[in-house]
Amino acid sequence: MTSIAIYSAVSILCSIGIALLPSKSLQPLTKWFSLGKKGIRQIRSRRDQTDTIANACLAASLLFSLIFWLIPGHFVIYGIFLFLTFLALLGQTNRISAKKPPVYRGALLFSVSLMFFFGLFSGLGCFNDFVTWKAASQFTKDLFSGEVFHIFYFLRNYVPMMVLLQGLCYLFPMYCLWAQIKYMRLENTYKGRNIGLFVVKILWLCLLMIVLSCGGVEVLNWAYYINYVEV
Repeated sequence: MTSIAIYSAVSILCSIGIALLPSKSLQPLTKWFSLGKKGIRQIRSRRDQTDTIANACLAASLLFSLIFWLIPGHFVIYGIFLFLTFLALLGQTNRISAKKPPVYRGALLFSVSLMFFFGLFSGLGCFNDFVTWKAASQFTKDLFSGEVFHIFYFLRNYVPMMVLLQGLCYLFPMYCLWAQIKYMRLENTYKGRNIGLFVVKILWLCLLMIVLSCGGVEVLNWAYYINYVEV
């Protein structure tokens, strides 16, 4: 619980700091990372449009979440990718809120920043003492040693389920950020009925990230009768 409180406090403080930044300081992000109209394609048959860049990044996020345990330093790649995604999201947020009242703009920046920081800490395992991505390293060792081919490996060993949980912890934040970017690029607004409900929705998403990262480990502890601190 201590780690959850610490990283949550860091997330909130950093998000407040970003929300207080003046619009001009974020203009470079709007210019370089908002992507403009690149990748937006018209679908004539449905009289609609789609974002091929966002779709490709969502697909890449899914693929990464499935095979990350094969990639050395996967947590570094995740952190870099999520940070670049956050810059793109900040650029879009600054673009659509440039002419809005300061309170409106601040709430929007605070929300997307909070989603990023909670997603970053959740994916990196900060909420569960880095247990899940340590289990990924163990799974890779078991694969190359041949242990995964034993008939009862997936029934008695908690490591595969930890790897699955880590994959979900990677995928959920990446999906949330890129889904928001896609909506902003296509609709020129945030994904919510109004700014109040949008903030509430983001808070729920952040809570889900904590529950997934920490609560998922607790469920596996109960299911496999293990103490995750010893992983």
